[in-house]
Amino acid sequence: MEQYGLDDLAASAEAVLAGLGPLAAGLARLAVEAGRAVTLDAMEVLVIGQGRELLRGLVQLALDAQAGREVRLPGVTGEDGVPRTRAEPGHGRPVVTQLGEVRVRRIAYRSGVKGAGSLFPRDAVLNLPLRRYSWPLQRTVVEYVLAGAYEQARRFVAAVTGVVIGKQQLEQITIEAAADAQGVFLVEDLLELVALLPALVAERCKAKREVAAG
Repeated sequence: MEQYGLDDLAASAEAVLAGLGPLAAGLARLAVEAGRAVTLDAMEVLVIGQGRELLRGLVQLALDAQAGREVRLPGVTGEDGVPRTRAEPGHGRPVVTQLGEVRVRRIAYRSGVKGAGSLFPRDAVLNLPLRRYSWPLQRTVVEYVLAGAYEQARRFVAAVTGVVIGKQQLEQITIEAAADAQGVFLVEDLLELVALLPALVAERCKAKREVAAG
């Protein structure tokens, strides 16, 4: 069993290394372009912008390597008591991280019974959020919202991460943060969020009334 674990780890590492070629080439091109930059600020902007995409590619590479090594489970049964006997690999879902959007591929377990949805055990292993935004990105959003207004939070998140999130999505992340991520956010953050909820809901209702009024 111990040897199996080591072999599996080595195989995963080899799969990642095998895909590093394009990323290494991209890093080399970025180094050349940065070396041609005249000023430090131009160099910094270039490396941050293109470097973020290279790091996103690295995350995607690691996810793809893990997906290729996912082992089919002998049996999966949901809370509804319905066994999922059909396994379909390659089902993907997008997740927006602080580095940009990646696609998570995993095995879907299906039953063929009407009303019994597919199950994805790997989602729990990866600790994927219910929403399409990663936990670190959601935490960044909440921290900026706590520090200021939604528009400021939207600009700050875009500037720091390169990810543009609409105001409605920012509101939804903030309102649902206390319920969706109690194990991720600090207690102090949660208390502040709870205190903010009435104002957030009131702001949303006001916006809806203004839209309805035309």
